[in-house]
Amino acid sequence: MNIFFAAPWGRKTILITVLSGLLLILLPVIQIVVLRASHAPPMSIWVLLTMLVVPPAVLLCSALFMIRGYTLDSGRLIIERLLWSNTMDLGDLESVYHDPEATKRSTKTWGNDGLFAMTGTFRNKTLGRYRAFITDSKLAVVLKFPTRTVVVTPDDPEKFIREIQKTFPKLAKREERSPR
Repeated sequence: MNIFFAAPWGRKTILITVLSGLLLILLPVIQIVVLRASHAPPMSIWVLLTMLVVPPAVLLCSALFMIRGYTLDSGRLIIERLLWSNTMDLGDLESVYHDPEATKRSTKTWGNDGLFAMTGTFRNKTLGRYRAFITDSKLAVVLKFPTRTVVVTPDDPEKFIREIQKTFPKLAKREERSPR
């Protein structure tokens, strides 16, 4: 049975996406206006094309990696992207818990820290190294495996956890941290 959970955007994702999106769309326009006003000598067509194409291409490519939601299906977690999905087997899952502060003070090792989502590899003192598929950190659900940690943000963390525990009843339970 497939159970879908939406991935709502939190304030950070909305703010970074709106501001970065505006900048990436307006940057080519600003560059053209400045070049015309300064009466700069003609540029190579490749330089000009790069200035005009790269910023919107970054925005478009980032949009492809957005997270639309999460599906639980027969012991698997499917992370729904815009055009594809990532599938994760939950068979060796050791624990699952909701922690709205799990990603606090994290540093990005590799990935995207807010444009359409927070995805990639991050690190903090609480979780160590973890893989993030996050849209709103207040909804963070931590999935602990023997060799890795994954953080997702389904719209209903408690229901998400209950559904995983139905599939894996012997799963170690951990008390949720209360928000500070």
